[in-house]
Amino acid sequence: MAFLSGSDTSAALSLSPGANSASAPALCGFGAIASAASIPRRNRSSAPGSSSILGDFWFMTTAEYGDARREYLIHLGESLIAWNQAEMVLRGLLTRLCGEGLVSLILTAELGSQGMVDALRSISPLHSKEFNVAINTIAKYYETLRAYRNYYFHGLIAVSSGIEIQKASGLLNVASSKGKLGVATQNIPLSEIDTLRSRCETLMGATGDLIDLMFPQEGSRVNPPLPTPESLPPPPTLKKQLRYPLNDPPQQPSSGG
Repeated sequence: MAFLSGSDTSAALSLSPGANSASAPALCGFGAIASAASIPRRNRSSAPGSSSILGDFWFMTTAEYGDARREYLIHLGESLIAWNQAEMVLRGLLTRLCGEGLVSLILTAELGSQGMVDALRSISPLHSKEFNVAINTIAKYYETLRAYRNYYFHGLIAVSSGIEIQKASGLLNVASSKGKLGVATQNIPLSEIDTLRSRCETLMGATGDLIDLMFPQEGSRVNPPLPTPESLPPPPTLKKQLRYPLNDPPQQPSSGG
């Protein structure tokens, strides 16, 4: 789903299910995106008629990115690597909890993120109360942080042309239709990307501490802090900026009578 201005929203809401493609309004601003996409790549940074929707966000080649864009992308890449590292350590914890060895590695290698959360919560009661709390604390933090990871990494579609690095931001556009249609369009400043990276590093450190406590070996930290809900509170629940929520079906024109 593409960007929405106020007029796009009105047009989308008035679109009846039976409308054909020839007479239907441009749903959700696809026309502006198509217009920008049809312009030769070297000229897209000055796409006519799209500034009201895209502002200073453009589809550009890497060579056209200014320092602010490059810096934003560097930070975004660092956050992605930090997430992968944190998830790798978390998978290592789960593998050890299942019993070290190739069989445990085989069982956990293909688990998705929700599968890992469910497995951690199912295994935690098999351990002492303190470790049970610690495992669930890690699982909660990971589950909450995952929402940010998915939102940013799957939703960012452009980077701003801000001159100052601190003012660089990404444009996010996400659509979902799980029971109801919703479109989130939001600017993500560089500070939020850095916060994501910091939280990934926090998760990795806490998970590593728990591994050192439960499965000590040569090189492990001696008596690291045990993760608790107080020492490792989860990030705030992600709040998406829905610009186009459809909680009810669009109203159809009255047939009169």
